[in-house]
Amino acid sequence: MWIMLWMACHLHSGLFVPAREQFVLGDNPHGRFSVKVENIGEVPVDLVVHEDGEPVSTVTLSPGDRTKSRFTAEQTALFVNHTDREASLSVDVVGDVGLSMDYAPLP
Repeated sequence: MWIMLWMACHLHSGLFVPAREQFVLGDNPHGRFSVKVENIGEVPVDLVVHEDGEPVSTVTLSPGDRTKSRFTAEQTALFVNHTDREASLSVDVVGDVGLSMDYAPLP
């Protein structure tokens, strides 16, 4: 039973972010969640915490870097690739995993 509960609150994925695009995680009503991410690619990626459409904080992940961020129910995670090459990430999400997931062009 505990294993099923843990699996229902955990998501692991490889994530590719196309050149000059961003991946938006949690742009829908949701609960709290945390993200552990490792840049397994060859280009830097920004992890941006958004709240009410505004950036709250930004962490730049160079190739090989890892970080963990916590998000409130009002926040959205953006994985931003400003480069001309595809970015590759390993992502673990814990908490509310009923999050919307979508790609968007850079503003």
